[in-house]
Amino acid sequence: MSMARVILEYFSGEKLESIVFLIWGIGAILVSLFLWFTGSQYKAMLYPLTALAIIQITVGGTVYFRTDAQVQTLSERMRSAPMDFRSEELARMKTVSERFKLYKFIEISLLVVGIAISYLWRDNVTGNAIAIGLIIQSTMLLVADLIAEYRAYEYVVKLQQFFPNFVQA
Repeated sequence: MSMARVILEYFSGEKLESIVFLIWGIGAILVSLFLWFTGSQYKAMLYPLTALAIIQITVGGTVYFRTDAQVQTLSERMRSAPMDFRSEELARMKTVSERFKLYKFIEISLLVVGIAISYLWRDNVTGNAIAIGLIIQSTMLLVADLIAEYRAYEYVVKLQQFFPNFVQA
């Protein structure tokens, strides 16, 4: 598979996931509005739903709207200076991989907090609502980032195998 195709496949996955983030974030906002306007006893769920939805919408929108230009820039760099592209992209992806460690720590921490709240305040509807919101949102973020992390890993493997100036004897 050509490196141009690898770039397109990797960033197509990124763009698709950004759409999922946008849809999930907007859905969480809509659920929050429903809970608020109906006066549901679970309306406290809107706090974690909305807080994490803002992150989902921001990240999803940013990734979605920058991806096409990023693909074009990387593709041009790959054609004009393939080895520079390779080393620069490997360095960038190292940073991306390090960020996934931080994201997973935060998401797992939020999940644990949600679970702890569900046990500590199990007889309290507000506590349960907050716990449910945290568990739903942190689980969604964690699953999405685990998928993205694996996609990034596969991309890095293909970058490491990319040697455009290498001629076999």
